[in-house]
Amino acid sequence: MQEPPPYHAPGRREVAPQVTVDTSDHGPVTIPEPSWCLGNHRDGVARIDITHVGPNHVLTLATREGPAVHLITALESRPFITDSFLRGPFVAVEVGGAWH
Repeated sequence: MQEPPPYHAPGRREVAPQVTVDTSDHGPVTIPEPSWCLGNHRDGVARIDITHVGPNHVLTLATREGPAVHLITALESRPFITDSFLRGPFVAVEVGGAWH
């Protein structure tokens, strides 16, 4: 059975969760935390390198030798990157041990 949504009094807004990351170039930076983010943020990175990463989704196919992993994907966003495409959520794909 699915939980009912939380009650909010009329006129009140729900505040999104936030996370604070200690950066090497801007000090503590507080940003909204997407609900899908695992929350594993590294301190000491440059602000441009702050990344939200979701859980891995693995495509495994049956083979004669047993199950084989063919593709790994994860939702990701980089809120301070210069490429605007990467600021919003996108699907990162792991190919041959490297993420793209």
